[in-house]
Amino acid sequence: MPVISFDVGGIGEVVTKDNGEIIPLNDFSLMRNKLLSNRVYPFEGEELLKEKFNWDYSAKKYMELFKKIGMKD
Repeated sequence: MPVISFDVGGIGEVVTKDNGEIIPLNDFSLMRNKLLSNRVYPFEGEELLKEKFNWDYSAKKYMELFKKIGMKD
């Protein structure tokens, strides 16, 4: 499966032009464009980006996990 990843850690040792693409760290605009233009594995689109790839959604999911494992807010 092709990989689209930010340039973090040792990802460059694993991801090559043959199996994916590396995006410069924190270039969210380019990452968004690559995800939306992916033809091999179509992405669900702009609405999914807005719905699930944001800080509010992430914070909500972390709080759910913390409560599940017994941490209090």
